[in-house]
Amino acid sequence: MSDSRRPIALVTGASSGIGRSLARRFADAGYDLAIVSRDGARLKAVADEIMSKTGVVVLPIVQDLSAAGAGRKVVEALGGREPDVLINNAGFGVHGAFAETEVSDELAMVRVQVDAVIELTKAVLPGMIRKGRGGILNIGSVYCFAPVPEQAIYASTKAFLLSFSQSLIGELSGTGVHVTLVCPGITRTEFRERAGMKDTGRIRGKDPDEVADAAYRAFSAKRRIVVLGGASKIFVGLARWLPGLIFLPLMRSINRYRGIAPKR
Repeated sequence: MSDSRRPIALVTGASSGIGRSLARRFADAGYDLAIVSRDGARLKAVADEIMSKTGVVVLPIVQDLSAAGAGRKVVEALGGREPDVLINNAGFGVHGAFAETEVSDELAMVRVQVDAVIELTKAVLPGMIRKGRGGILNIGSVYCFAPVPEQAIYASTKAFLLSFSQSLIGELSGTGVHVTLVCPGITRTEFRERAGMKDTGRIRGKDPDEVADAAYRAFSAKRRIVVLGGASKIFVGLARWLPGLIFLPLMRSINRYRGIAPKR
């Protein structure tokens, strides 16, 4: 990357959806970018678009985060420059009864949404602490707070992200480095299609740009745990306070209404 004095934001999952919108938003705010995705063609298109519109430097890093050592390879691609902001956004879902889904898909999801998050955060955090500034923006989900039948491993990875973010918030107090976890609800991205979920569209969801703008504002304000939207806050409240014997059937009813859960 260039020797620009602009701060650098490292964004994973930046070729589409919320990640692409976050890359655009941080570029608009004057950040150089390192953007990561396994889809090289789409990633280059995003990089070219952002550079032509904003003039910031964008480094596309083609990397499958489910591969062994992916986090280390991403950091090596930075060529020694230390990110000022790490945005852990990459992720995908696997939908279906746990007894019937492919374990290889679920283990790949764990590597992307747990292993790579740990590797990248471990790699960039010491530099931020040394400089006394910087931040980590984790993109979670309302499922951070809830067990979800038919998405058991996905919800579990998001529960990890909540606990991990809260733990880092406690560790980093007084260092000048802050952590923000943003938890959106349904968002209009390719996520559900990739997960094999045939959503009826009865719940429209938020636009990725809207989520990215809210996430950027929360991060800039150094907020800690942020749930986006009134409906999402109600959902999280129910998940946290209702007994499992009540919440789990409710969760299945919600997903049946959306057309993404079996009617058994």
